[in-house]
Amino acid sequence: MVHELKLCKRFYDAVASGAKTYEVRKNDRGFQVGDALILRAVTDDDTRAYIPELDPISAEISYMLNEGGWGIENGYCVLALKNVHVNNSQQEKETMDNKTTIDKLKVAVAEFVRERDWDKYQTPKDIAIDIVNEASELLEIFVWKTETDMKEMLGDAKKLEHIREELADVLYAVCLFASHANIDLATAFYDKLDKTAKKYPVAKCKGRNKKYTEL
Repeated sequence: MVHELKLCKRFYDAVASGAKTYEVRKNDRGFQVGDALILRAVTDDDTRAYIPELDPISAEISYMLNEGGWGIENGYCVLALKNVHVNNSQQEKETMDNKTTIDKLKVAVAEFVRERDWDKYQTPKDIAIDIVNEASELLEIFVWKTETDMKEMLGDAKKLEHIREELADVLYAVCLFASHANIDLATAFYDKLDKTAKKYPVAKCKGRNKKYTEL
């Protein structure tokens, strides 16, 4: 049997992260071990309104503790959860990001430049300046914006399109520099990530925003 249940946001986050592996529920649905659960996030306030941007969690009841023992209130039960999965519809959709490679982007940029005979204007200095300029245009969108403003912007199709375009300009310039300088961007990225990880070991920096020299 499948049971569709509401789940307060604070508990949704805990179940989704794996920190909470059980549910305490009023036993009014005839829950049984092996039943499937669909847990939908709702607000923590009294309205218990659904939060549509959060995908439902699917899970299976692996064990039950019923009323009459272990301090469980009459009419309630404890459900142990297994096979917990966030049904992330956005991540499961096929996107260009999971169909392309960095090399394909670099080739596309190089071809774009070659067709327009712009190679003669491309020097490391000029491309580096372009990276900074494009990043500044992206930053300008968020100047003086509050957290509420930015959330609204990311939820507005027209404003999000503007942000996408500015971000794409930054990526274009980065790919152009890598292509011009014959830099394997993926290798450079992972090498730098490895060095940064050594500067910021999890044991010392988790939950802290200090510079590595201050840890």
